[in-house]
Amino acid sequence: MNYLVAAAFLKAFSLNNATRSLYRFAKRFRRQERHIIHERASWVMDLLPPAQSDRKLRLLELGTGWIHAYSLYPALLRDAEIHCFDVSDMRYPLAHLKRAVVRAEEQITASNTVPPTAIARMRNRVQAVLAAETRDEAYRILGITYHVASNGLPAFPAGSMDFIYSIDVLEHVLASAFPSCTERWFSILRPGGLFAAQVGLDDHIAFNDKALGFGTKNYVRYSQKTWRLLLDNDVQYMNRIPASEMLRQFERTGFVIEQAVRDTNLVHHGPVHPDYAWLSQEDLQTVRLNLVARKPV
Repeated sequence: MNYLVAAAFLKAFSLNNATRSLYRFAKRFRRQERHIIHERASWVMDLLPPAQSDRKLRLLELGTGWIHAYSLYPALLRDAEIHCFDVSDMRYPLAHLKRAVVRAEEQITASNTVPPTAIARMRNRVQAVLAAETRDEAYRILGITYHVASNGLPAFPAGSMDFIYSIDVLEHVLASAFPSCTERWFSILRPGGLFAAQVGLDDHIAFNDKALGFGTKNYVRYSQKTWRLLLDNDVQYMNRIPASEMLRQFERTGFVIEQAVRDTNLVHHGPVHPDYAWLSQEDLQTVRLNLVARKPV
């Protein structure tokens, strides 16, 4: 599909609540469990804090989507209290969740990096999920609680989370709300707790155009006016916040940046419109950011 045609379709789906609901309904027919990417899930697992002797770890995944792809790993391998948050309820039916759990089990087993005791625990948990008769029962087995807030602000007590993580989510946070969101994340994280995010900074509309695909920033060839009138949409929203500004916002909020790894393997973006002349070359080239930040003690 051509880039501008794809943008028009996404714009049409953004017209009102009914069309947005139709978009989410149509997405349910995709095999979302295929989106479980072991490399990214392993990145989350490697950053998990050590187990606590007096209580379960409290984990929060932001923008969990349909199948909680990156919470399934700690749910299968760790004894933790896991909270999955999104702006709308997009949970799949039980059958889809079971397929996702099996997919995660296959990838974990194939990695050969998990000790036998953890593998045995995982298999027992997977079998219990497969035997579950309701989605709520499956969630209880996994230790997952699902939360929804349309304003994008998770409502948890201050200092209540040990670890907050997200994959391919921060680029979809409303640009105008980004400062208030970082403040909320900072508040609910315990002192010394970690925030980890992989952020996809390439052009998401281009994913629908085979001639462009992943790793491009095609939108920079168009003016801000064209973006507002033709390209911007609610169902596949991109805030277009550059990596350097995201990092500055986290630091302004009080986080200490421990890791900021940029993928600058840009495929192409063509000519850059003068409206984007303020972007540094590094920000123009960055298509992915791996961010790890800590709340000071």
